[in-house]
Amino acid sequence: MEKLRKNPEISKWYGFVVEKEYKNVIGMMGYKSPPDKNGLIKIGYGIHYQFQGKGYASEMAKELKEWAFQQDEVKGITATDIRNDNFASIKIVKKLGMVLLQQNKDTVNYIVYK
Repeated sequence: MEKLRKNPEISKWYGFVVEKEYKNVIGMMGYKSPPDKNGLIKIGYGIHYQFQGKGYASEMAKELKEWAFQQDEVKGITATDIRNDNFASIKIVKKLGMVLLQQNKDTVNYIVYK
């Protein structure tokens, strides 16, 4: 919220995930900042543990990818610093067609281009 107060323009790049039936906020998802000078944006997401494993993150990530690639300034999407043992997150980025960019001791980085 502090980031939004300082720069309302960035609200275009991320928001809340709302469960439809009860209208509960169950997480946040979006891009960590506007595209960098190379046109790359870093996706980020988090779903409350009670709602994990129900497809919310996958559904939102797919929509975010489609939306991002409609923006002229976006050339690609990255997912970086994912822990090697975060299999759910890795599964989501692979569903987006992202490919492994770099593997470190504890983390992996993925990318997909427009």
